[in-house]
Amino acid sequence: MGAEGTPVSLYPLQAWKCLTWRIAPSQNEAYFLQNHFTSKTFSGKGGNSDDANCIVQVPYDVKLGKRPDWKFVKVENNMYQIVDAKSGRVLTAVKPSGERETYVILDDWDKREEQLWELMDAPKRLVL
Repeated sequence: MGAEGTPVSLYPLQAWKCLTWRIAPSQNEAYFLQNHFTSKTFSGKGGNSDDANCIVQVPYDVKLGKRPDWKFVKVENNMYQIVDAKSGRVLTAVKPSGERETYVILDDWDKREEQLWELMDAPKRLVL
């Protein structure tokens, strides 16, 4: 679950540490995200492969400039785009045909429902 390079997948809302994130200010109205359970962050794989846009767990680097940072752009009501500050692409939920899990990728913004995210306060008590 916490291995570097593990794809980020979505689960129904639970008060689990692995589903919650610390948010810390970065620069240029962006933020760093760190998982409460793994202490990692996430980033696109990069490169030229077919799955280069897949969001995977990566170490939360001690050097600020090495951490991926994200912008939260309000779209409507309480819904946001979560934008990779470096590429300008947005987090997008996808469920590949025949797959059980829904994964997160980086994609160009085109106003799909799968690109809208609701930000919620962390539960008062988190469980493993």
